[in-house]
Amino acid sequence: MVDTSLIERIIAEGAIGCAEAARLFGTFRSGRPCHPATISRWCISGVRVRDGRRVKLEHFRGAGKLMTSKQAIFRYLAIQQEPAESAQHEKIPIPTPSERRRSIEAASRELEAAGA
Repeated sequence: MVDTSLIERIIAEGAIGCAEAARLFGTFRSGRPCHPATISRWCISGVRVRDGRRVKLEHFRGAGKLMTSKQAIFRYLAIQQEPAESAQHEKIPIPTPSERRRSIEAASRELEAAGA
């Protein structure tokens, strides 16, 4: 059975579509408005936060459309804010795919040179 608690919470908070959610952000970047596809991307792909986790905007799919709420957007944005106490500590950087590839290639060369 599907857990409906998320759907119930979003509907109780006042479900809105991606276009309405995008309008909440107003304009930025040379006066251009936030695009509804940005909201969809936050729902489907999310964003990576400083500790390496991937956070997605709470949503549900109804009649083929993604629905969220203002409160879900507030929670999504709040999770992305770094707490003041951890701002003083340097985070371990997450290697990019190209950095990982170079590291793997270097390790392979070392193994070959060692005769392994």
